[in-house]
Amino acid sequence: MNAIVALCHFCELHGPAVLFCTRAFARPDEESSSSDTESRDGRDSGPNSFYCSMECASTSNLTDTGSVPASPAVDKPRVPVHCEACRSFEDGHSGFISSDVESQVSYISSQYPHQPEVYGIIRKACVRSLSGEVCTGRDCPFFFGDDQGIHVLSQNFSLKDILSRGFQRNYSIIVVMTDKIFLLNSWPFLTKHIHQIIDELKAKADAVYIKESARYPIRDQRPPTVPLRNHRSYRQIRSNAKPARSLKDLTSDNQVFEYLHKTFTWLLKAGSNRLIERMMEGPPTEESVVDMEKQEETEEGFVKLFYRKEDVIPECSSTPHSDTEDAESKLSPTFEHPRNLLKVLGYAQFHELLCHILIGHQVIVRAQRRNLVHSAIQCLKVFLPKGCCHIVSFTKNYDEWRRCSFVGMSLDVPLPGNLMPSVVLDMREPARNEAADSVGMTRSMFAAQNYNGLDELESYRYSIYSPTNSALPQKMPTVLEKMEKTLLSEDLADCLVEPFLTCLKEEWLNKAKVLYKYTKVGGNRLKEDAKLLNLIGAKEEDRVVLEFWMKGLSLQNQTHH
Repeated sequence: MNAIVALCHFCELHGPAVLFCTRAFARPDEESSSSDTESRDGRDSGPNSFYCSMECASTSNLTDTGSVPASPAVDKPRVPVHCEACRSFEDGHSGFISSDVESQVSYISSQYPHQPEVYGIIRKACVRSLSGEVCTGRDCPFFFGDDQGIHVLSQNFSLKDILSRGFQRNYSIIVVMTDKIFLLNSWPFLTKHIHQIIDELKAKADAVYIKESARYPIRDQRPPTVPLRNHRSYRQIRSNAKPARSLKDLTSDNQVFEYLHKTFTWLLKAGSNRLIERMMEGPPTEESVVDMEKQEETEEGFVKLFYRKEDVIPECSSTPHSDTEDAESKLSPTFEHPRNLLKVLGYAQFHELLCHILIGHQVIVRAQRRNLVHSAIQCLKVFLPKGCCHIVSFTKNYDEWRRCSFVGMSLDVPLPGNLMPSVVLDMREPARNEAADSVGMTRSMFAAQNYNGLDELESYRYSIYSPTNSALPQKMPTVLEKMEKTLLSEDLADCLVEPFLTCLKEEWLNKAKVLYKYTKVGGNRLKEDAKLLNLIGAKEEDRVVLEFWMKGLSLQNQTHH
């Protein structure tokens, strides 16, 4: 991840200070691995070893890949270090290096960046983090940036210290990047693991604080009271009486900075692996536009990534269920892939069900097990565009959800007489005396394997019927034939079925766009309609599918004429 992770400290004597920072560097391919220098603790510290001392960096010819501009030829910034609290390494120890041989990236930890301009950026972020920015909660992470395109995620915290004013010392962990969007998208990941690092440090500092509090009364630890002449004399007396202690002393851990190096290194590596930038080849798909329209923005222009209107309509409050029902539902078999449905239903029933789905008839899925109903709906929804797909996974009150594409319910829920055009899929469990032996044998045979319950699902009784006698077209739509061909193809792996269906849906959504524009300009003559369908590669039997899919187009396409 192109970022710098830093630990900052607010010293009582010297103010905000950068205490420790880690960043990534790319190694050139021609780098030699002949160095066999030993680190101070006896471990291998060559340039390609995972853990080595900072002295190896001089032989590595590392190339800077940090998120801030850097000049490799400049000298180190000269930063005065006044006290133990403002230092992370002893004299003669510059830092640590961890090398990832596979990706040819090294992670270097030192007290401050070696380039003056980079140090200036980190120093400015440190000051704003500890003394300039205000957050409503003490333990809440916050974000800030500047006009130069530097963006910072900061998490402040304090460690107990019996010798400090207020009996605590203030610290912060900051993540500095130039990529604002990447940083905000990584917010939940970064804050979660930064909190874990802070909790580890607090636990060690609290243990030391409790031990020292029991050994020495707190009032005896305060600086002596003397007449003060000026501010400088107070600082001198306080410094001479109770010198500031380092993070090693506060946590009673001499390897605390080694721990921070390892955790910061993992944070940078894992952060870069979890989000990968991809170049979009061509305009966004219709389904991606529908997803973007569901996102909400704040007044500042930020996108609420984890607050969006769900495609699945939440369950209504009139569907209470007990813990026993949940436990039984979790033990029930489930459908893992659309091909599972095709196998248990058979081609004829699946063909009828899929035709109802594509032309816009409501699908009511009924079974006793909630988990089974949900898995069936998840497998069926892949055949519809997202804009046409409105789901309620399980309900006991049909009237509130009569406009949904898919409705899940129990077998004992009565169906009203005023149903919209719909089709019902009932999945009934076999009688216990009929299937107990076969199911028990199947489960025992697959006990040592990843049993997915498909064999047990084949023992269910399935029925498909239309309570409204909804008629199907005499000629099947072309997209239906292509989808069925995709599912029946033995050359197409299961993992490729859904991407292939996505391409098919996008192709026919483009045809629906053309037909939608045509209807908006007033085209409704029979001959002209036939010509248009011929131009877009559709037939008359495809019209019912295209007219339904037009309702699922994005607002961008519906409002742009």
